[in-house]
Amino acid sequence: MSIVIGGDVFPSDKNRNEFLAGDIDSLFDQEIQSIVKNADFSFCNLEGALTKHNVHIDKVMPVMKEDPSVV
Repeated sequence: MSIVIGGDVFPSDKNRNEFLAGDIDSLFDQEIQSIVKNADFSFCNLEGALTKHNVHIDKVMPVMKEDPSVV
């Protein structure tokens, strides 16, 4: 059995359109795609929240959020 674990994936201003279009070829190179497709299980850490909520929170680090439509 093979398991692939990816980390810190998140849509941003630089790649939002690719996420919205489902353009996997622009987001991940062929080697990464092959590794994930051939694994029995694969998952990644979504490095932020998917929400339409716009209330500001006090936080030292950047607030990372994106509209749920990107998935």
